[in-house]
Order: sequence, then C-alpha cells, then structure tokens
Amino acid sequence: TYIEVSIDDQHMWFYKDGNLVADTDVVTGLDTDERRTPTGLFYVMSLNTNYTMYYSDGSAMCNYFIKVTADGVGIHDTIRSSYGGDIYKTYGSHGCINTPYDVEK
Repeated sequence: TYIEVSIDDQHMWFYKDGNLVADTDVVTGLDTDERRTPTGLFYVMSLNTNYTMYYSDGSAMCNYFIKVTADGVGIHDTIRSSYGGDIYKTYGSHGCINTPYDVEK
C-alpha cells in the first residue's frame, strides 16, 4: 500500500494492496526554497482529522491530514477551485500536497 505523487504532473495515485484505489490532480508547494514540496520516499507518520496547520504567515484547517515529514509536510484536503496543471507555480501550497476533499476522505 502506497501513495505516489508526481510534482511534474501535479498528480497523485493511491494503491492499496497493489490495486489502484484513487487518482487525482493535486497542487504541491510553490516552487521556492521555503515552500517547495520535498521529494523522496516518505512514510506515514500520523493520520489526523480536523487538523490545524500553522505557518509563519497564519494557519488553516483541514478535515484530513496525512503527516509525512517531521517538519509538518503532509497530504491534505483543501478548498480550491481547481487542481493540477501549473497552479503550484503561482498559487502553490506551503509544501504540502493539496487534494480534493472527496479523494482525501
């Protein structure tokens, strides 16, 4: 069971027991040193509901948050009008992988 995220394609696939369960467009971190989504192999550190995320410039709530790095990067639902494409280049996240609510749930 694993999740694969492509920053280049702004897409995510979720496999459970080797079977594709969900795939969706996503929005990753703004492509700056401070907000870029980290790359590599990560493990789920915690599964959270009704989670508050804190940033240097504020905070935000999400319904579901899958924490994958010690410094708080995760996969979570967010309210956006669209996902995928080049959105992350001008309106990217703080480093997390933003997904539609129905997929994250």
